[in-house]
Amino acid sequence: MQYDLASSEFEKSLLIFETSLGKNHPRTATAYTSFGSLLVIQDDFYLALKFYRKALAIDKSTKKVSDSETASTYDHIGDVLFRQARYNEALEEYQRSLHIRRSMSDGNSAVESAKSLRKIAGVLQTLGDFDEALINLHKALQSCQSVLGTNRLENASIHSDVAGVLLQKGLFAEARVDFEKCHDIIESILGDDHPYSAASYVDIHSSCNFPI
Repeated sequence: MQYDLASSEFEKSLLIFETSLGKNHPRTATAYTSFGSLLVIQDDFYLALKFYRKALAIDKSTKKVSDSETASTYDHIGDVLFRQARYNEALEEYQRSLHIRRSMSDGNSAVESAKSLRKIAGVLQTLGDFDEALINLHKALQSCQSVLGTNRLENASIHSDVAGVLLQKGLFAEARVDFEKCHDIIESILGDDHPYSAASYVDIHSSCNFPI
């Protein structure tokens, strides 16, 4: 019921944007993206893709090729395709996003590229291409570390991703190393009494079949 009400309000907002600003305005694109995200929550993937692609068409016609919002729109499309199990199509969208982020000239390029690399790795992991997934994750880690240093939560998340792939390969001892790196970063930043620290500690043991 709440989602239906929200959809109704979004549709009214869309009509206002389209009428007052036109269907090819950047703020209309933002409205399309927001509505697409609501539709994803409602599991209406077909319609969500329709609005994301409308937003993308506006982005491509009104913004620079290296615009981060365009990269994000590719990610949104990739996320929906991934949830529909259209993995190869999702991979193509994430690769387009990565291409844009690598061409960005601002200081966020490396960190933003790492986000795309993690998404690409997630698809490859799902497809069973574990070695390529690891290559992309290590690239993501290197990108983040080159800008942020080693002791950041972003790096902890990547170490956790790496460990997950290693587990699927049956490399339990190597997975434990990355889980420990993840735990050490989280504990140093959030403290040993934080729930994330506790969860990462459990990952070290239970996921690798080591007794606590």
